[in-house]
Amino acid sequence: MKPLVYVAAPLAGDVERNVRRAAALARLVVEEHGNPICVHPAVAAGVYGDDHNAEHRRRGLSLDLELLVHVHNAGGQLVALLRDDGSASPGTAVEMEFWVHRLGGASPELVTWSDLAERFAAVGLAGLHAALTTPTYLPPAPPAGWEVSL
Repeated sequence: MKPLVYVAAPLAGDVERNVRRAAALARLVVEEHGNPICVHPAVAAGVYGDDHNAEHRRRGLSLDLELLVHVHNAGGQLVALLRDDGSASPGTAVEMEFWVHRLGGASPELVTWSDLAERFAAVGLAGLHAALTTPTYLPPAPPAGWEVSL
């Protein structure tokens, strides 16, 4: 049986990119022979309710923590995708705190997106990593000969 791996990652901010990154990390877990649990697509789809509604968010986070209990009891692990600056999002911080201090789980694997480039490449998914590394929005290049004068 493949080990359960709970994927904790940022959601707020660039939600589309963050959901895609969390799902890509879950795909990496599969390629590395794990069985991922990644709630981000479900949250983004509204399964838990409106993430901007405080009551719905609390309920969703509570359900996520219940999933962590099941992962822990099954001998699984927690991988935490940190923000690009290396900090944990508020939701990820709650999940890590719960995992370590309430469940007594092993220290989670902490990674940033840039940390994962070699692992994605090793399983043939370098393009997926690269596609989610560039900013979601790049302004168009100015036309040739265009200048700004101040």
